[in-house]
Amino acid sequence: LINCGASFDVIEYFDISEDDHRVIYILDSQRPINVNNFYNFTQVKILTFQEQFDYVPVFEEIFDDGDELEDSDSNDDDSRHPAKRTKFDKKYLENKIRQREWRKTREEIMDCYERFSFHGTSTSLVVYHLCALIHQTTFELLWSAIVGQTSQFILNLITRETYCNFADLLHYYLTQLVAEKNDFERNRFAGINIKSTDELTLWLYRHWSHKEAVYCSPVTLIHFQLYKICDLRLREFLVY
Repeated sequence: LINCGASFDVIEYFDISEDDHRVIYILDSQRPINVNNFYNFTQVKILTFQEQFDYVPVFEEIFDDGDELEDSDSNDDDSRHPAKRTKFDKKYLENKIRQREWRKTREEIMDCYERFSFHGTSTSLVVYHLCALIHQTTFELLWSAIVGQTSQFILNLITRETYCNFADLLHYYLTQLVAEKNDFERNRFAGINIKSTDELTLWLYRHWSHKEAVYCSPVTLIHFQLYKICDLRLREFLVY
């Protein structure tokens, strides 16, 4: 699954049984990852790169509900007949209370975990890293990784700091790619470089004019306060 599947239970969605030997590979930057996918190590494989998952709830906190009740003393008549336990059984009531508290805590943990969404490493960069591991990289693949990572930044899916860190990584990949070429090709690509520059990041849709792109792109819309009736700040900017 590419660019989907991380945020929902894929085993339940595709109705796959535990005895099924099929394996689902997920390549998706959407976060948080569904806990059932994260802790299913046999049927679900999540492909990631340079990510820390310490924010994922601990397995015992969300899956071990302690359904097994403690047995009563061997001298107790109810121990020979578990079905006859009554609501006045002390140990039975204590276990019920613990289960109720555990479920309440689990709901709070899952609510905190799933409350907000964010994005991890772009899919294109993960794919390029996999290609680098098997020495099958090309300049076309590197360009795709650059476009994918930059699109995350333009769409405000990642912070500027994260984007700059990955820009340094992409520059390393470029130098590594050039170093693998022969002497002739190495001299040919010696001038290629990757650097990030500040742009207006206008959304240049084909059905928009340049004026509409300036008025509707988030960066210029907010900076020049174009949501107001007066567009004086934009006019002054265009004049100078």
